[in-house]
Amino acid sequence: MKLLTLRLSNFMGARDFTLDLQGDSATIRGTNASGKTSTFSAFTWLLFGKDASGQAVFDIKTIGADGEALHNLEHTVEGTFEVGDETLTLKKTYVEVWTKKRGSSTSEFTGHRVDHHIDGVPVQKKEYDARISAIAPEGVFRLLTDPDAFNALPWKDRRTLLLDVCGDVTDADVIDSDPELADLPGILGKRSLDDARKVVDARRREINRELQAVPVRIDEATQGRPVVPSESREKLDAKLATLRDARTALERQRARLEAGGEIAEVQARVREAEGKIADTARKVTAGAEEALATARRERDALKDAEQTTDRALLSIDRDLSETEAETAQLDARLADLRTRWGEVNGRTPPHASTPDSCAACGQALPAEHVQAAQARALDEFNVRKAKDLEDVQARGQRARQEREALTSKLEELRQSLESANQAQLRAATAARDAAARVNDLDGSIPDPTQDPTHQTLTAAKAKLEQQIESLREGNTDTLAGLRADVLKLDAEINDLVQSIGAIDNAAKADARIRDLAAQEKTLSREFEELERHLHLFDTFTRAKVALLTERINTRFSITRWRLFEDQINGGLTDACTAMVAGVPYGSGLNRAGRINCGLDIIRVLQDHHQFYPPVFIDEAESIIETLPLDTQVIRLIVDERHPTLTVQLDATQEVAA
Repeated sequence: MKLLTLRLSNFMGARDFTLDLQGDSATIRGTNASGKTSTFSAFTWLLFGKDASGQAVFDIKTIGADGEALHNLEHTVEGTFEVGDETLTLKKTYVEVWTKKRGSSTSEFTGHRVDHHIDGVPVQKKEYDARISAIAPEGVFRLLTDPDAFNALPWKDRRTLLLDVCGDVTDADVIDSDPELADLPGILGKRSLDDARKVVDARRREINRELQAVPVRIDEATQGRPVVPSESREKLDAKLATLRDARTALERQRARLEAGGEIAEVQARVREAEGKIADTARKVTAGAEEALATARRERDALKDAEQTTDRALLSIDRDLSETEAETAQLDARLADLRTRWGEVNGRTPPHASTPDSCAACGQALPAEHVQAAQARALDEFNVRKAKDLEDVQARGQRARQEREALTSKLEELRQSLESANQAQLRAATAARDAAARVNDLDGSIPDPTQDPTHQTLTAAKAKLEQQIESLREGNTDTLAGLRADVLKLDAEINDLVQSIGAIDNAAKADARIRDLAAQEKTLSREFEELERHLHLFDTFTRAKVALLTERINTRFSITRWRLFEDQINGGLTDACTAMVAGVPYGSGLNRAGRINCGLDIIRVLQDHHQFYPPVFIDEAESIIETLPLDTQVIRLIVDERHPTLTVQLDATQEVAA
């Protein structure tokens, strides 16, 4: 891609300037603020709407002597390019928008707009941007035209671009380069190197914490180990068994004294006396209680019979009341029917005269016609009367039949009611008599304690209980001695149990100390193995650094790359720093070195993309000799001898299309 012409009109102070290169490289000279950088900004604004530094917001307008922007001017940049075999003309115009509000005679400034043209044809911004993107994206354009652009990127972005352009080194290549790394694939498994390092670091920290805690735990176990007795565990167990047997013998002796043979015999006699007392009480009351139970069963049965007759009486009384009410309703209906029959039977024929003339024509009707009409009217009256009398008579007949049935039912119900009243009276009397018999029998049951045999047996039982108390008082002193001996044995047994517990706890403490010591050795071996893994990781990383750095540096003429940095702990961390003659780009490298470094990077990137747009070198006065590029180069030089911009073409330089 070549820049043929670039015309600026009222753009960033340039009233009217045309850069006519016709595809050649050139040097633009001028004093400070003469418009050199504005030319570069015009180029970038025309393509991407940003100035040379990449800012989208900057002063496009021309500033007047009063320091204010001049209004009502069109700010235009137009460039003609050779793209492959085609010529492309792009034009952008920055225009003020003035709007006259309704009712106002003056226009007010309300903003700006940008007009876009391609080859003289007005287009929308979207179409304009798409045409430029079809040539190359903005990011690629900027990296290939500005020597400062690449090193202005964040280091991670720079590193990613370098690896994309120059190619990364595979892990297999790195492992094959050093036999020491043969175990690394098995150590990594499916993890990446970074993930494996994180796992190892986490485990190392965990092991460190555990190794620091082990001595503390051993000390705690040692300090907590009890003092063991001089006798062996076997002797102590034998003594403990002897003491427990002696205690069991004393407990048995105490139990025999408390139960006692004589006391047990007397207690058996007490139980025998209690059984005889209960038998005597049952014999005294047996006959009366049986008679009472029989009387109570008879009373309950008669009470149930009384309730049954009560319910039957209520049912009959309710049916009788309902039947009497139904009979009264039927008598009222019969009276209504008699009245109705009298009314129908008393009807007489109507005496209305029959018309003797035609209602339609008014002519007199024949006499025979009039007589026939009268005869028909009388027949119709007699028929209706006979029919109505017949209907009343039929309804009366049915009502009389119903009345006769109800009369019969009433008679039956009254007889049933009389019988139910008598049955109820008999049941109530029988229930009262039964209840009275129960009361009489309940008060006549004899008191067994008044029976002579019962009283003799009760007195004998009391004497036996007094005898038991006397026997127990005689054994009190002996039992007290036995209890004291048991307590003494309990104390000795407790001492032995504690001694045996001390031996067991000491053995547990010794086992714990041995386990902790073994754990410490295991952790130490694992820690050493993890250290070996980290060493392999670092060896791999350094080998990859060497291979990757060599591969990338061979692509550049003067630029060398530091892709990793040493850390205080001996590890490596990713980086991406350009250096020239060992001097880092961002610290210590002069402007000439930075320019040539940027040109070296542009050469590699242009070859990678196979796209060679014009390169603008700002502050080119800082460098005597620039690296040669196979593209159009436009150098911007501050020169006080040229108060206005001067363009010097380098027609002898070959420029790649």
